[in-house]
Amino acid sequence: MSAHRSGFTVVEMLIAITMLGIGLMALAAGSGSVTRTLNGSRIATQASQLAAWRMDMLRAYGRSTVPACIHAQFTNSAGAQTMYKVSQTWTIVPNGELRTVNVFSTYAVSAGRARTDTLSTTVDCSI
Repeated sequence: MSAHRSGFTVVEMLIAITMLGIGLMALAAGSGSVTRTLNGSRIATQASQLAAWRMDMLRAYGRSTVPACIHAQFTNSAGAQTMYKVSQTWTIVPNGELRTVNVFSTYAVSAGRARTDTLSTTVDCSI
């Protein structure tokens, strides 16, 4: 007489453990990718905020004098200025009574690679 046994065989257990291990390894690999993406997003957000701040400062300098756009600080950058691992330079290009202001933000995105973002606006110097 044979007894009815229920449960898993050794082969079924090995297959289940292997599948679980593969799933955990895929999850671990994905978390590394997410961490790199979040870090890249953080530095890109900082660069964008710093560029907007610099643009606001330059716009304020340009509008702070009468006649407009003659403030000593309303000029091209003398060299790169670095804050929070973001390097910035800027140019002010005259175009009649308008000035095109460009702010360039450079930051590292990975080992050995850098990215440069540009923020541009126009300042009216006729007033």
